[in-house]
Amino acid sequence: MTAVHIITGATSGLGLSVAKRLAEKTGDLIIAGARNPAGTDALKRMVSAGRLDVLRLDTASPDLVKNFVSEIKDRLGDQKIASLSCIAGLQILGPQKLTANGIDETFATNVMGHVHLVDGLRDHLAPGASVITIGSGTHDPNNKLASRAGFAGADFTTAHAAAMGETTRPERDERGRALDRYATSKLCAIYHAAAAAGEPAFSNVRIYCFDPGLIHERFSMARADTASVSA
Repeated sequence: MTAVHIITGATSGLGLSVAKRLAEKTGDLIIAGARNPAGTDALKRMVSAGRLDVLRLDTASPDLVKNFVSEIKDRLGDQKIASLSCIAGLQILGPQKLTANGIDETFATNVMGHVHLVDGLRDHLAPGASVITIGSGTHDPNNKLASRAGFAGADFTTAHAAAMGETTRPERDERGRALDRYATSKLCAIYHAAAAAGEPAFSNVRIYCFDPGLIHERFSMARADTASVSA
């Protein structure tokens, strides 16, 4: 039976590269979540039509995450998922934005949506399946490379404060606070992976949190997980 791989953020950047690699190395089915399924030309060039399903997903929207999970369950039936790659990401360098539910948009996109996605699909993961979240060295205040880009490490006090995008560094300007919110979201992606790995429900699943580091892209040595929105 053909294996199934689910990828968020597969329309550009790191997610697109993951989809391309899977298409080259396997004959498996890739289910990709996209904010605009009609605008996925690059992905469709990488993966043949018979091996690709594109479903609408915005990880900042709880309703769309719920619908995405339901659609996957309906399509797969009893078939299990071989891997779930939570790659969709957002970095805002300007004023803070909130979702319709009042959650910081960076946190909702990078963390909360993926928490709901992984939790919603956990009973449909195959034994030995891989679940991957995307972390970042930007959360570490001692990361010299991140410091040179203006990062000061995560600004984490409580989960609620992180979800609201609250910051505690009055000396930081607007861009600095945006960087802090991003770094905090990446720390929470690490926490998510660590917490899931300790849950009995995931005892037969491999949980990873991956830092992609720096890559050459149209942003010239931009971080792989910081290109506005990949969803």
